[in-house]
Amino acid sequence: MDNIDRYEILDEPDGRGHVTVKRLADGKAATCKAAWLKPVPHSENPAHVMPRSRVKALRMSMLDWVTRTEGLTNGKAR
Repeated sequence: MDNIDRYEILDEPDGRGHVTVKRLADGKAATCKAAWLKPVPHSENPAHVMPRSRVKALRMSMLDWVTRTEGLTNGKAR
């Protein structure tokens, strides 16, 4: 069984319910729906989250991940 990536929420949800998340494994950032995420069990940091399901984890792996959050506009990398 493979491990599911952990993420950190960087901002509050926008009007459409999207948040910017940073992948803890490599520090890259992307925008996704906040509903796709749930808190990491036994985590000391409430901003650390994980995908709600393996399907959401797969969808998150296909997002446009960028190395800096400045490169994000409307959920897409510049």
